Amino acid sequence: MAGRIPTRQELIRRQRRSGFVGRRAELDAFRAALRQPPAEAGQFLFLLHGGSGLGKTALTRQFEAAARAAGATGARLDGELSDPVAAMGEIAAQFAAQGCPLPGFARELDRYLRRRHDLDGEVARAAAALTAGPRGGGTVAARNGPAELTPVFLHDLAEAAAARPWLLLVLDDYQVLGPVLDEWLYDLVITGRHGELPGNVLVVLAGREPLDQERWGDCSDLVSELPLQPFSDQEARQLLAGRGVPAREQADEAVRLAAGSPLLAAVLAAAAAPVAPAVPAPRPGGRGLVLVGGRRWGAGAGPADPDGSADDAGEPAEAPDTPGLAIRAAAVEPDGGDTVAAAVGRLLRAVRDPDRQALLLACALPLELDRTAWRALTGEEPEQQRAQFDWLTALPLVTERGPRWRYLEPARSVLLGLLRSSSPAGWWELHTRLADASAERRAELEQRHGPEGGCWEPGWWTDAEWRELRRGEAYHRLCADPRPELAGVLRTALEAADHGDGELRCWVRMVVRAGEDSADSVLRGWGRRLRAAAAEPGPGVLGLLISRAGYDSAGRALAYTLRGRQHLAERRFAEAVADLTAALALEPTSTRALFGRAVAFDRMGRKPEALVDLGRVVELAPQESSALVQRALTLLELGRPAEARQDLARAERVAPENSMVFVGRAVVHSWTSFRPVR
Repeated sequence: MAGRIPTRQELIRRQRRSGFVGRRAELDAFRAALRQPPAEAGQFLFLLHGGSGLGKTALTRQFEAAARAAGATGARLDGELSDPVAAMGEIAAQFAAQGCPLPGFARELDRYLRRRHDLDGEVARAAAALTAGPRGGGTVAARNGPAELTPVFLHDLAEAAAARPWLLLVLDDYQVLGPVLDEWLYDLVITGRHGELPGNVLVVLAGREPLDQERWGDCSDLVSELPLQPFSDQEARQLLAGRGVPAREQADEAVRLAAGSPLLAAVLAAAAAPVAPAVPAPRPGGRGLVLVGGRRWGAGAGPADPDGSADDAGEPAEAPDTPGLAIRAAAVEPDGGDTVAAAVGRLLRAVRDPDRQALLLACALPLELDRTAWRALTGEEPEQQRAQFDWLTALPLVTERGPRWRYLEPARSVLLGLLRSSSPAGWWELHTRLADASAERRAELEQRHGPEGGCWEPGWWTDAEWRELRRGEAYHRLCADPRPELAGVLRTALEAADHGDGELRCWVRMVVRAGEDSADSVLRGWGRRLRAAAAEPGPGVLGLLISRAGYDSAGRALAYTLRGRQHLAERRFAEAVADLTAALALEPTSTRALFGRAVAFDRMGRKPEALVDLGRVVELAPQESSALVQRALTLLELGRPAEARQDLARAERVAPENSMVFVGRAVVHSWTSFRPVR
């Protein structure tokens, strides 16, 4: 027997509780795509674009709900990603969590990440160049990560697609993701450069701007473009009514202030319905939220407020009678007609519980709010403060992202400005707590999964969670006190660059974001310079760091080595030699710089000089099998196959499982078969 049919009034209440209003044409277009037979799917690529606050994220959530109802498996990308490899890894992880693993890709991704720091890539390129000599074609291709992994990703995606009616990929915040993923995505869905995309894959992009016409200009017939317009007054009133603002006078004012923004209308609706103060939850000693005036401090005290609210010893003054984070009324008034500030200010004033005011402000500090951040800010688990947690995460300016929540821009920037101006000491204290929490989680990760004998730092850069925690710690330390932390962060950026250009871009964006959020002039200046350098072709960021970061000799040596490596990858061999020589002047025993310069010399036809550098590498690192293989290949080109075979035999004894040893043997056999021995 069928279940009870809900009444119309129940359905109305359910629809209004969802909080989603309008955008019927866009939803209808997407639902029509889900009704297509996959073999005839003409609509597969949707683009939502429009300014901040127009509801792009909310609409993509509706698309996801519709796709799930149609039996689809989906993945959402909307955060910091270093490169297409990271994007594919995130998609695979989300698919696996829904019972749709991509096993072949997962294995290849693990192998790729483990060898990312190896010298095998350069040896493979050398082998490819050699085998192209006598036969006119290479047996080993020089492959980068996306080119290597995307075909495997597409193979597994096709197998997953065969068992599902639809697969959905949502890329939100495309103004952030686009610079990293746009070329790869174009090849994935349009050109088929790395393999064929299954026909039942739907892709949704959401960003502030239309797609890059230089790349996508000839795809207008393939892209279902859905530009979002501001809400009409009628739609805004409908949203307000659904959020419990029926009074005409209140609705009129809210419609005026919202100015067509669904986000602001929702925030104003929340402000029109004040929430009664919550029952205070018990607090562990000394770990409550920071207060203006007298404060509940965590471990240690921060710098005093400009008004002298801390004494000379750094101890907070006596607590005021009213708990909570004090908000100066002037600070939340509209500033120059800023409707976002006005809406957020109304919401803060409507929250009568001062602890909830403090919570709303404090939880804007992390880029994403999760259990660790909540615990760092409040001293308790979310379950211990369920009423507060549920209240905060239900606010319209907070959106869910898996096990995390994120404040929507530009509301978050308004709240950050209020906290900076209302409580500089609280700003320092809370950012420091968040940084310490990231550091503690990173240490736990290293202890739980690290090898015996301690931290394996070069390997940790291959771990996405570890990298995110390290960036998070750096962001919060920069926001708390930028001047003393900046030099260390710029040094760590070199380690990020060692992991790849994509990870360096993530650190550039983090510094830019910290400068904007902290409003520190020095940090903002660095952010502007880094952003400009990142937009230039070639190793512009590394050049800026070499010239302006003030590194010690070890840091400068690493920076020159990394820039030399990038020159080498882009076939600027003379520039590579110059940078690697500069690195060796600072650190003469750097095997990485010696090996890279040897490869550059080899490409320039300077074989004897290459042999000298390779000999030095073998002397300094006798167990480095890749250097032995590279020297064997160079000896081979010099017509010394007997010595080449000796180096290969030695490499096999040192590292019998190294695949490059077998490649080297194949090259020697191929070379001697087609060229006479001198």
